[in-house]
Amino acid sequence: MASSGKKHATRFIEVNKINPWYDLFFINLNGDIIFTAAKESDLGINIPSSALAGTSMGEAFTKAKKASSAAVVVSDFTPYPPSNNEPAVFMMAKMLAGNGEHIGYVALQFPLDKVNALMQQRDGMGESGETYLVGEDKLMRSDSSVEIETMIQSLVVKVKEATESMNKGSQQAKSIVTKNLEVTDSLNAVSDSVNKIVSMNVEIANATQQQSEASKDISKQTLEISDISDATGQSTKEIMETSKELMLLSSQLTEQVNQFKW
Repeated sequence: MASSGKKHATRFIEVNKINPWYDLFFINLNGDIIFTAAKESDLGINIPSSALAGTSMGEAFTKAKKASSAAVVVSDFTPYPPSNNEPAVFMMAKMLAGNGEHIGYVALQFPLDKVNALMQQRDGMGESGETYLVGEDKLMRSDSSVEIETMIQSLVVKVKEATESMNKGSQQAKSIVTKNLEVTDSLNAVSDSVNKIVSMNVEIANATQQQSEASKDISKQTLEISDISDATGQSTKEIMETSKELMLLSSQLTEQVNQFKW
């Protein structure tokens, strides 16, 4: 029996893969999900007593319970948590046994992209023909192919503009980098010049100090020469005085000697 169930499950999964819907469900009379081809987190969940009651799956289950045996009900598009909160619509109908007995429900899950793919088929409708899926609130549930084409064209233009802007930005960045390098070179040259000036100032200061010290030495030597000159002058004066005295004595001696001769 288990082998038979597994065989049927494999078959249903294959059927799910080759059809345009996303997932295939079998639900018992109590609302328990007893089979799902996609095997997401909703497997084994009771729809009426769980958070699924507020989803499009819960809406479809409520409608199907009230519908006739031959009716197929369709929910609205709402985010479906087990499918990463992607918008989904559910189609659901009652399952009947061979004797007509109601034994459960079968449901199909259609994500938005699958619905769009179906609704945007334009075979036999010409270039401008379109089909839309509209909800009870008069709002569209499927995208317009014309709007999509316009959006794509707009995106292409925006991408082109963005690319051109990026290229301009890149060129401006290169220009700024070049100017920064030039400024850096100029600053380096100025820095070298300043360093040279500082070095020259140090040399000038050293030379000035040496000249100052030499001037002091010269002034000192000049004073010493002046002192020596003064001393020499004084000695010369004394020598002259002495010479005068000697000459006077010599004259006196001469006179005395002459007196003895006579």
